[in-house]
Amino acid sequence: MVGLAGCTEPIPTRGSDAEDDRRREVLARYEDALGERNDGIETRDRAIERFNAAAYAEATEEMETALEHLSTAADGFEGAAEAIETAEGTETDEGTAADDLSAAREICVDAAANTRLQVEATEAGLAAARAADNDGDAGTINDHVEEYQLLVEEAEASPVADGETLADVLGF
Repeated sequence: MVGLAGCTEPIPTRGSDAEDDRRREVLARYEDALGERNDGIETRDRAIERFNAAAYAEATEEMETALEHLSTAADGFEGAAEAIETAEGTETDEGTAADDLSAAREICVDAAANTRLQVEATEAGLAAARAADNDGDAGTINDHVEEYQLLVEEAEASPVADGETLADVLGF
């Protein structure tokens, strides 16, 4: 590299434009999935309110909608993890790129696993709402509610990282 007055080589940055584009794609996918997840949780919370108010048909509809959001979110987190695998093929020689991508993949994989637990919890909540709407026996309904509560507690024990955390890991 020549001095600033006669610079003939590009000034090194974190990565190439292609690498930065891939990292941005990962972040965009993650943030989209996070939005879907949040929508799913909020919708499910409304379903629980309707269930508790004995509006079982409405609770069923809300649970179905929540399930769609959460399933889309889990797929999105998995897609972000897959996009990282593509980005790994273009890592830089700076030495930290592989570690950063590995940490980013872990965040995405953890978010997908957590959201899959939320999907399972929502399926249990949906089963409870359907059973209640069809005048099911109290024991069956309570079993579904208990399963729902256990899965939500398990998911809440390992929170999903926010988009800013992933952005930091990706170097933005």
